[in-house]
Amino acid sequence: MQIGQLLFSYLEVPLFRGKPRKAVLRPIADKILSKFAKWKSKSLSLAGRATLIRSVIIGSFVHSFMIYKWHSSLLSLINRKLRNFLWTGSCEETKLVRVAWDRCCRPYSHGGFGLKDLRLLNDSLLRKFTWKFITSYGFAFSFLQERIVFAGPGSSWLLIAVFVGLVVNLRITFFFIVPWRLLFGRQFSLLSRDVSLPKLGNPSSFSEANRLDIGYMHNCMDDLLILRRFGLQGRPSKAPVIKSVIWSPSAPSWIKVNTDGATIGSLGFGGCGGIFRNCRAFVKGCFAIPLGQVFAFEAELLTASLAINFAWKYGWHRLWLESDSSYVVQLLSSRSEMVPWRVHQAWQRCIFQISQIDFQVSHIFKEGNQVADTLSKHALELLGDSWWFSAPPFCSTLVGNDYKGRESFRFS
Repeated sequence: MQIGQLLFSYLEVPLFRGKPRKAVLRPIADKILSKFAKWKSKSLSLAGRATLIRSVIIGSFVHSFMIYKWHSSLLSLINRKLRNFLWTGSCEETKLVRVAWDRCCRPYSHGGFGLKDLRLLNDSLLRKFTWKFITSYGFAFSFLQERIVFAGPGSSWLLIAVFVGLVVNLRITFFFIVPWRLLFGRQFSLLSRDVSLPKLGNPSSFSEANRLDIGYMHNCMDDLLILRRFGLQGRPSKAPVIKSVIWSPSAPSWIKVNTDGATIGSLGFGGCGGIFRNCRAFVKGCFAIPLGQVFAFEAELLTASLAINFAWKYGWHRLWLESDSSYVVQLLSSRSEMVPWRVHQAWQRCIFQISQIDFQVSHIFKEGNQVADTLSKHALELLGDSWWFSAPPFCSTLVGNDYKGRESFRFS
């Protein structure tokens, strides 16, 4: 039997010692991308090219993605060539495109082509393989477990092997499993004195091509000690900024309306809701109206225009509109008519009406707009328009909280 030497390939995946190098993985990418040359740009439509990328090209990367963490520069190059082929029919030709690549990689239900972002695909498959390695009992996985993680005297688990070649993904993804401290139903810890770590020439090799190369950690001592064990400098996560959000009533003789829109999906069934209150925080009226198939930003625009139309109808000519949509606030502040054509007529009427009354608009975070948010979500369940002259039962508690001036908190 002939004994081979590294480097060699098995099932079209190169086997080698050490961390994955760009020069080793580049031939795999070139071989797969060469398939594009067999297709003429005029022989496939846009949908056909998307299907080719989805079924043939990306499928060819799956096996190697489960084994190695690919270099980000190489994945960026492949993504760029895939993007060029999708829009121009050639990997080398470029074209000014108004649709971002991450949007093309969204599912069909969210307005995308159903493609896969190669970076996310690589990370996901590595995580999947690692979890399968830890939880499976097949012969191949049992063999690897005995060489890498096994029960030792005086401790539950012992980490002893140098991760190279085929199991390099464990070196990358093991940090995501360890903090859970749950392995086969037993306590798993790298902090025990019985844990034996391999002697590596360069301890920082554990940080290769991964988000952990900069030592991100939760603000706890366990994560810090784990990273120190592997020679990584822990970088604690930033402390959240806590903002107090309080709904405030309008000035005397003014009516304040809070609005919000809701949709199910990027383009899906939508609803809108709003509540009118006077300077003493008493409810003057509120509405919940289903909108049909709309985009999320269209729902926000229609909600604002409907609220202004209700104020015009009931003679509330000193109106303060408050929304959690910065887009709506900007358009109303500038009196801009640059809106989608489907809502253009309603928006023109809205701009005319606010020009005839005393009007002001402001932004509020969603934590302070909970009543309007509840009304808009309730509209998704309705078959027709609803109007109340007092707070409906399903949001009376939230209205009472606003009346009492109870604060909410926003974490960012």
